[in-house]
Amino acid sequence: MRGFEERRALGIGHFLTRDDLAKKENWRMAELLSQVPGVRIVRGRAGQAFVMNSRGQSTILLNRPGNRQLGIPPGCYADVYLDGVEVYAGRDSMSHFDVNSIVPFLLEGVEYYSGPAEAPIQYSGTGKTCGVLLLWTRISK
Repeated sequence: MRGFEERRALGIGHFLTRDDLAKKENWRMAELLSQVPGVRIVRGRAGQAFVMNSRGQSTILLNRPGNRQLGIPPGCYADVYLDGVEVYAGRDSMSHFDVNSIVPFLLEGVEYYSGPAEAPIQYSGTGKTCGVLLLWTRISK
């Protein structure tokens, strides 16, 4: 979590610490993330929830594909990383990441960056215009 704390100290992006998450452990991740500035939650037909950038985009060409079967419209969906591993980046072959598939109790920290200029260099770059969500799981002690 050293990188998390270093980035949080810079004051760029939005962070939820273990203490923040502990206060809302009974919440679903969609409800928790909906309070983060720049996040819009899109719900699927079966109760899934997906993170979309609420700040819009400059062109419709930045829309990422949806999934009609799941009831997910095309849109500007954030890239998602779990413990630094990319789990969603908007490519056709990737399934959207359901944020409700993880519970706040399991997380040590959450970071959200609404655009590539805010995101840490290792998580920014071409195609990161829809935001970046970093989820860090807890380590047993």
